[in-house]
Amino acid sequence: MRSCILLSAILAVTGCAPVLSPVHGATAIGSREEFDHLSDAYTIPGGTAGREVKFLIAEIHSPSPDLYFLNAANYPDHYTFYRDVRGIPLTLYEFNLHTYYPFDRQIIAGSVVAHPVENGEDFYTFEFWPADRLTFDELALTHGLLSEAMFCQREKIIYHPGGQSQVNAYLIEQDSFLNAGIPVITTDSLYGDQEYIPLNCGTAVGVLRGPDFTGTFSPSDIAVFRTPPNTLSHVAGVLTTSLQAPLSHVNLLARQNGIPNASVPGLLECDSVTTLFGSMVKLQVRSDGYQIERAIAEEFNAHWDSLRPDTAVFPERNLTVTDIRPLHEMDFRNWTSIGAKAANLAELGRILPENLVPHGVAVPFFYYDSFFRANGLYDTMEELMACPEFSTDADFRRHALEEYRELVEAAPVPQWMLDSLGTIQDRFPEGTSLRCRSSTNTEDLPGFSGAGLYRSYTHHPCEGHIANTIRQVWAGLWTYRAFQEREFYRIDHFRTAMGVLVHPSYRGELANGVAVSRNILDPAVPGCYVNAQTGEDLVTNPEELSVPDVFTVMNTSPLGEEILETVYIGFSNRTEPGEHVLSEEQTHLLSEYLQRIHEHFSFLQPYDLHSFAMEVEFKITADGELVIKQARPWVNR
Repeated sequence: MRSCILLSAILAVTGCAPVLSPVHGATAIGSREEFDHLSDAYTIPGGTAGREVKFLIAEIHSPSPDLYFLNAANYPDHYTFYRDVRGIPLTLYEFNLHTYYPFDRQIIAGSVVAHPVENGEDFYTFEFWPADRLTFDELALTHGLLSEAMFCQREKIIYHPGGQSQVNAYLIEQDSFLNAGIPVITTDSLYGDQEYIPLNCGTAVGVLRGPDFTGTFSPSDIAVFRTPPNTLSHVAGVLTTSLQAPLSHVNLLARQNGIPNASVPGLLECDSVTTLFGSMVKLQVRSDGYQIERAIAEEFNAHWDSLRPDTAVFPERNLTVTDIRPLHEMDFRNWTSIGAKAANLAELGRILPENLVPHGVAVPFFYYDSFFRANGLYDTMEELMACPEFSTDADFRRHALEEYRELVEAAPVPQWMLDSLGTIQDRFPEGTSLRCRSSTNTEDLPGFSGAGLYRSYTHHPCEGHIANTIRQVWAGLWTYRAFQEREFYRIDHFRTAMGVLVHPSYRGELANGVAVSRNILDPAVPGCYVNAQTGEDLVTNPEELSVPDVFTVMNTSPLGEEILETVYIGFSNRTEPGEHVLSEEQTHLLSEYLQRIHEHFSFLQPYDLHSFAMEVEFKITADGELVIKQARPWVNR
């Protein structure tokens, strides 16, 4: 405490305001041009780009506090500016101590973000580190100083509480803000009506297909949808006119495949776009906007060649494992015999509490391979693939694969296999519905998630032998979408194998979601990124017009001690205003286990630890319990 008092005294004695050079920044901003000159790019939640100017207020307890606007070109952070410009030799720890903690705050550090208004006057929000809990008096001081120093009207400078703690504090002090004439805007109001959200930036060249296209999509198509599809074969790019969940299967595949994907409300009202349906175009999705223009065949050929691998890929496949084993007897190393999904779930069971992971069994690749050989199904597929129309006609290929799957589902199961598979139901309580999930050697792998490629089914006791449902899972290896994805990546179809993960089915879940064990919006800040929705409206395959809660959970503070601060970016349209899908306790518990999963899986393979993350699917059961049902390496290209 004595050192804090001495440091405060030093700040008070040495803190005289210096003459500020434009190289350092400014003490006032007289125009939008001056604002832009000082500013840096700012990524608005959802992906669009804006402009931000950082500010710093020193000697906040003096009669005349000093306000500075930082020149971002030379001072990207508050600490370096304060040390160099104020000339006070503080360590970073000391600076943070007096800037971000209310018990001895001497400095206020924040940002002003510009928000352009079409056919109107721009407005500016002042914002702070989401975990920074400023008092009302400190916020009022900030608003007053900014209003005096900036060119815009006072009511155009608006407080934006970003972190949940800031939102809660504002709700308590609403009357104080109102009486002081300090305007406030919430994240939902600020970003809820965005007209353009780039989910995955990039460039594509292909044929632009409108939302009424009834043909079969190919990898050379750029697909436009009114609402995000739940399943989609490999395409060159995706545009939707309604909002997408950032962690839906469609966007996860866009990230894996490196294709552009954006939500563009009003797209179908643009004649310059609709007149290009059916034409070869070049699509660019950027953080600050999108562009669609005509392209030529040479551009398409060059773009296509740059995306596909040069050589064939032969997945690892171990057929020597012949027994159906419980997950608790296996781990990550078994993925070559039971598939990555089952192996990753088995590994989760080794590091998480028992009630957090489904208990089940894994049917190895040996059963799939034996079934296909017994019925000559490999030979049938080879004959199909040798047919010229299968390679050149997408509609022919899609219909041929549909008929092939029907053949697989109707093929007889050898008696020894029926006897063996029949023991699965005996391992669970009588009357249990079982979820039969795909688990292949071409999904949930580093660099290739295969999110949503393969199908899973629930087997109910009234449906007879479980082999009937397992055949459906095996047949799912040969959907048009899965075939196209493997074909694009030159993955050998006959080396691909399907295992089956079997565990009790969950009913009446209260919520579900997808989370990434890394703060993908700001990787420099430790934390996680979460999409969550109520009930059984899956984030991965959402219902039409469904919008989930989207938020980050930061698990650090400027002083390095661990805290948890939730920052909401988007809000579910299935909850009441002010409510969230997950409770604070559930959010913190999820964050804790995500960190454990991240740390454990990061050492299982030689990942790049600077970009590594795990993508996790979870649910809240009817009893309110958190369950982690899947984990795979996060793919972000």
